[in-house]
Amino acid sequence: HGFFLPFVDGLRGEETYAAGRYLDPEELPDGRFRIDFNLAYNPYCAYSPDYKCPIPPKENDLPVPVKAGEKNFAKGH
Repeated sequence: HGFFLPFVDGLRGEETYAAGRYLDPEELPDGRFRIDFNLAYNPYCAYSPDYKCPIPPKENDLPVPVKAGEKNFAKGH
């Protein structure tokens, strides 16, 4: 029982994984959510073609760059 927020940002395909990144929002006692982009992470499909990952819906397409969280990685490292 958790929450899942897939998203893409203005850096996708350049500094961040082209298919998007994920967040696990924290529900607060008052019903709001804390969304900490520092905790954004790449989906498993960013690291292996053996995984199929959900694609973020268009509503979660952020036109601004999010320079926090996990970024692209150098393959082979």
